[in-house]
Amino acid sequence: MNMNPQFGYKILDKSQIINKIRKELMKYNPIIIILHGSVVKTSIIKKSSDIDFIVVSDIYKNVNFFTRIKFVQNLLRKFKPLRIDVICLTYSEFDYLLSKKMELFYSLQKGYQIVYRDEKK
Repeated sequence: MNMNPQFGYKILDKSQIINKIRKELMKYNPIIIILHGSVVKTSIIKKSSDIDFIVVSDIYKNVNFFTRIKFVQNLLRKFKPLRIDVICLTYSEFDYLLSKKMELFYSLQKGYQIVYRDEKK
């Protein structure tokens, strides 16, 4: 398998990549981190893969949506060349989007994996 010195692990090892990304996303005190999209249904991640996450955290209250994404993308820059997309929501925003069956709802219906859940919240 291909090694990338920038990552320090095998590019094709999904569980290691997801765990390293999850550890970075934990800096945002999440309530839940959800992996969704095509990566959920595969056991490997290709260099060209698009990795989609939803991070739900109340730390995002009163923070502009695009500012949230900018902070997270800066944090995840170390994982390039992988393409990581993160949707950052407060719990109330997440709940609203699901209850109104917005586009996010349909994306999650196609498949998702909870990679972290704060059991206290």
